Amino acid sequence: MTTTDGNPDSRLIELLRFPMMAAVVCIHCNLCPPCPWLERLPLFSSFTYAFIHIVCSIANPVFFFIAGFLFFKGGRFSLGVYRQKLRRRLRTLLVPYVAWTLVYLAIVALLQTAKPGLQLLLHKPVGQLSATDFAGLFWNLQQVTHLPTDQAAPLVTQFWFLQCLMVCVLLSPLVWWGVKWLSVPFVAALGIIAMFDLLPECPGVVWAAFFYFAMGAWFSVHNVSLTLFVKQWRYLCYGVMALSAAVAPLWPPALFLLNIGLLLTVFDVGSRLSERRLRMPQLLTSATFFIFAVHRLFTAVMTNLPRMGIVRLNTELSAFVYYFMAVTLSLTLCVLCYYVMRRTVPRLTSLLSGGR
Repeated sequence: MTTTDGNPDSRLIELLRFPMMAAVVCIHCNLCPPCPWLERLPLFSSFTYAFIHIVCSIANPVFFFIAGFLFFKGGRFSLGVYRQKLRRRLRTLLVPYVAWTLVYLAIVALLQTAKPGLQLLLHKPVGQLSATDFAGLFWNLQQVTHLPTDQAAPLVTQFWFLQCLMVCVLLSPLVWWGVKWLSVPFVAALGIIAMFDLLPECPGVVWAAFFYFAMGAWFSVHNVSLTLFVKQWRYLCYGVMALSAAVAPLWPPALFLLNIGLLLTVFDVGSRLSERRLRMPQLLTSATFFIFAVHRLFTAVMTNLPRMGIVRLNTELSAFVYYFMAVTLSLTLCVLCYYVMRRTVPRLTSLLSGGR
């Protein structure tokens, strides 16, 4: 959803969309998993942990928070409102979810046709997929590969986010009731469940996602200004963040508190920039969902070039330069594809972007 009004919270959300998506691309350009020898470079490996696993990882909590905030915007909820929102989410979430899964499957099929024996993510030819396998592509790839090492996510692996978001939307009456009548204790209970892994998770059910979605919902349901809240509590957020970072090496659950502090810090920094009338170019803002859907096609290539020995990364400088080049090039290609498609096939681009 794109916000267009002059409300400070709306301007803040609009400003954060592209930077947070760029952070997601930074995460998926991580070079260490495919190139484990890079972990022997102390500066680069330390940067990877701090920048990718802590700083950039705040992007998903921010997006879940924004989703909850926008879903309950206005603070009103009823059966009629619920039905209306479900119909809209069919277009903005479910349709692109299915469409992009079919696009990725078609790409895999084309590559397997061009190079027989290539199995890619499926670990089998597309022509050998059963009806159960085909259904598994849309929800849990492990049901297709039967390999526990594979991510429990759909074929488009980053769509685990949409899985969780669609479940949050379906359960939104429960979220609204808890946030409306139980208020902070309800949100805190979800946070405790996520922080200490008290309940099992599965595809579509990630308790941290529910927590951040409910946290964003709390602001809308209770009509609390996000920009004013972070302005009022910014120093407490910084204190919690600093304390959590200091305690985390000895008590890992403190990383969850660190994420909450980082989340509110992102909103604080964003609100300050928004007050200075900083704006993202409309092209970048409107391309956010498209980048989310397509970027793994580019980051997979960029991270595998060093693994295959096509690009040599043996020094700190070469690793840093290549990493930032991979991020920049991936983002540039995503935006370029979006721009060309929007100019040439606008209806298809709108469908794949959920009408955004």
